[in-house]
Amino acid sequence: MFGIEDISSLIPLTPPSQQKLNAIEVDDMYPCNDTSFRRGGHGLFSTLDDYCRFASMLLTGATASGEKILSRNMHEMMLKNRIPPEQLPLKIGIAPLAGYGWGLGLWVMLDTGKAMGLTGESECGWSGAASTCSWVDA
Repeated sequence: MFGIEDISSLIPLTPPSQQKLNAIEVDDMYPCNDTSFRRGGHGLFSTLDDYCRFASMLLTGATASGEKILSRNMHEMMLKNRIPPEQLPLKIGIAPLAGYGWGLGLWVMLDTGKAMGLTGESECGWSGAASTCSWVDA
């Protein structure tokens, strides 16, 4: 039987690589050229800590300290699928989201047996215009 020390010597270590953030032009992602058109989320900026707190709130409807932000009924309503079966599977870009529906503002897991990745029944999330993606799962 291997101990932790024995196994760690068998795993090749990859040295950390230089990380670089690249700006992405998102102007072409607008559905129209009307400069008065505003879509939700455009121009949303935050810290990683705040974003993580928001994602955690999506799981329970409450802050980390337990303060309710969403009522139980609203939280449950938000996570219910609103897309009729004949319009499924959803697609974001060219990839179908097999097993997912859409609630109030985010995708929701409907059938883990159809999902193409490891997930749970409480997963929900969304994709942003600048190739961002976030999800939560209890």
